[in-house]
Amino acid sequence: MKNYSALVESFNRLGEVKDLSVQRNDQPGTNTNPENAPAEISLQIYSPGRIVSDDSAGLWSNHLDGLSVRSSRALAWSARMIGVALAFLAPGALALGR
Repeated sequence: MKNYSALVESFNRLGEVKDLSVQRNDQPGTNTNPENAPAEISLQIYSPGRIVSDDSAGLWSNHLDGLSVRSSRALAWSARMIGVALAFLAPGALALGR
């Protein structure tokens, strides 16, 4: 128990501490130092996942990066579809032009 505050502080560094309980079972009639008495500690540590990494500029930067990737893919798909349409229509246009 003499190191209780340091122990709880080390738990807090791991994440948000939830449901911390300490139970001591002191034996009556024994002459033990309360600071050195054994204790059972039960706890849950909650650590939420990070959505945005620490090395990025934030949510807006991630959104713009994703938007530019999607935009370039959509533009490439559109250009490909125009090429397919021209390849499909070109023989018919040449046949009608003769």
